Amino acid sequence: SQGIVRPTVVQAEAFAPVARGRDTVLRAETGAGKTLAYLLPLVNRVYHLHSRAREAAQGETGTANPLQSTRPWVILTPTSDLCAQVLAMLEA
Repeated sequence: SQGIVRPTVVQAEAFAPVARGRDTVLRAETGAGKTLAYLLPLVNRVYHLHSRAREAAQGETGTANPLQSTRPWVILTPTSDLCAQVLAMLEA
């Protein structure tokens, strides 16, 4: 729905460290796609954790709920306006 065809440079470079759970600081010019650069790996991880949790609840994997051992994620923004932008991207 965002009309995105391929990731920007900052998105491509940030995906792996953010997806591995590394603390990450992203710096790039306005409009470079920083918001999606850190949101996409987190949303991807939540999606896969949800699938694994559903399988665990149905007894398909025989393992405990993976959500119980997952560390929380924190996204810090310097202003409330940027926080609203991050929330809007998550809700889009």
